[in-house]
Amino acid sequence: MTIGIAIGGLGILAALGALIGRALDRRAQEDAWRRIAAARRANAERARLLDELEGTTG
Repeated sequence: MTIGIAIGGLGILAALGALIGRALDRRAQEDAWRRIAAARRANAERARLLDELEGTTG
């Protein structure tokens, strides 16, 4: 009986570890998408500023 409880406890810990891992993966993915969006905004702003400079000097 004690062995069964120990094995059950290990199963619960493994399941909890898997859930935590998925949550961390999801957060990392969301963070990556936020960084991609920020980089796109920065690139668009940079392109806009370059277009303005070319328009005023050209």
